[in-house]
Amino acid sequence: MRLRLKQIDEHFDDGLLKVYETKDVSGAGEFENLQTTLKHAGIRYQIRTVGFNRFVQNKQIDVEISKLLRVQRIPLDGSVYSVVELEDGTQYKIEQIQEIVDVYPPCLDLSLSVVKQRVEYEPEEEPEVPEDD
Repeated sequence: MRLRLKQIDEHFDDGLLKVYETKDVSGAGEFENLQTTLKHAGIRYQIRTVGFNRFVQNKQIDVEISKLLRVQRIPLDGSVYSVVELEDGTQYKIEQIQEIVDVYPPCLDLSLSVVKQRVEYEPEEEPEVPEDD
């Protein structure tokens, strides 16, 4: 059996992004109190093509995927309303997170839709920017 050396298959040279998460921090019986926090900053990404199947399947559930980005694996909670902001300030909602395991380094594909209302946040402190491996 021949072992495959860990060669870099993916290159993340299309830009940097930030990831925000919004959670409801209200208690039981209280009015909705949404808190938006910056979870990740300086994440490098690669722009991918939105395939026909992905586009059609999401259209059937009334979601329009407008962008597909590949990033190195980072901890993301798919159950939380998460927003990606690109360097030019445009924001997208993360609709789907797919783990890609047959490439090196391990990656995530983020299916994104356009944000209808811009997400603003009050930073407590900037998260650490990951170092390149």
